[in-house]
Amino acid sequence: MPKTLICGPRSMAQSDVRTLARRAASGFLKAGVTEGGTVATMMRNDFPLVAMDLAAALVKAAAVPVNWRFTAEEAAYIL
Repeated sequence: MPKTLICGPRSMAQSDVRTLARRAASGFLKAGVTEGGTVATMMRNDFPLVAMDLAAALVKAAAVPVNWRFTAEEAAYIL
């Protein structure tokens, strides 16, 4: 991962993304996500999505991105 992530005019340090990922991973564990589990994310392609993907990897779970533009019915079908 590069030292700085860039999204349009914004940037975020890798260390900040990793901090978010560790916090999210802690939340995943508290929510009962275990190794081999699945975490669905319905987010825009932005820094928090990268953090969520890393968080899933930290707890050895699979991250499943769901298009944030889907209707409730479409998202329910994926889930």
